[in-house]
Amino acid sequence: MAAVKTRRKVAFGKKMAAVRLAAQGKPRTAEAAAAIMVAATTVTRLEAGSSCPDWPTILGLGRYYGLTDEQIKSELFPLWQSARQSNNTIVEHAANLPPKYLSFRQEEADATDEWIFCVAALGGQLQLGSYAVAQGRWRAQSSEEGWKQRVIEERRDRQKLLYRDPPLGLHAIISEHLLWQMIGGREVMVGQLEHLLELAELPHVRIQVVPIGADAWATNPVTLLTFDDDDPDLAYLEHAGGGVTVENEVDVQALKDTFQAVGRNTALPEDRSLELIGAVLNARRKNEQPQPFRPR
Repeated sequence: MAAVKTRRKVAFGKKMAAVRLAAQGKPRTAEAAAAIMVAATTVTRLEAGSSCPDWPTILGLGRYYGLTDEQIKSELFPLWQSARQSNNTIVEHAANLPPKYLSFRQEEADATDEWIFCVAALGGQLQLGSYAVAQGRWRAQSSEEGWKQRVIEERRDRQKLLYRDPPLGLHAIISEHLLWQMIGGREVMVGQLEHLLELAELPHVRIQVVPIGADAWATNPVTLLTFDDDDPDLAYLEHAGGGVTVENEVDVQALKDTFQAVGRNTALPEDRSLELIGAVLNARRKNEQPQPFRPR
């Protein structure tokens, strides 16, 4: 499986690179690796945030760089321990996931709250497996044997975060046109809309809908994650080729500000949003044509 970067491993890697460059003679990664008898790639991947070696390797590097055991214990061990914890996050079907998405899944498992803008399709935490299969059927992987079942299981496994203790808090803002889209046919959409209403019954799930005709709120599909420690928030931007993680604090804050502004000024309140979803569901059950929401 391809190496997976996580927020904690990247932070630890940057720290180890800084320690190496502050050492006498500024040894190269290959020199440091040779000195403690590990592969050169062990050090380069460590500093890149792609891997987190065992403690004896870190201890050896710290001593080679001239740190005392007390400095190693106080400066390196907490970061190493945090980075190793991210390795313990189990993501089902990881071998079948793209590295960037797998990295996001590991970050999501560490998060306390998740905000999602649903623009082109409903977000993964909201999707039924049948909806996810229909929405992704155009992708190249869809021709692979067992692809449909893997997609269904991956969605189910991901949504277990909503039922853990404590659960992942979820706030979704959905464009109304997604409710009227015919993804996978009427039966799939009826099931998906029912699923949205069931999720909304959870006390830690909020769903708002931006009605057709509301003020423009152009944005790309984005997921925002927050954490309960001192780790900064991050964003995951989705696109046709996959996705990219945004960690720059200014950029992430701008996305959060936009999300809050849309939720406050453009989207319907939660009760009216659920009323709208229910109305669309009833129309879908009767096989009626779309009738955009009109504010009361």
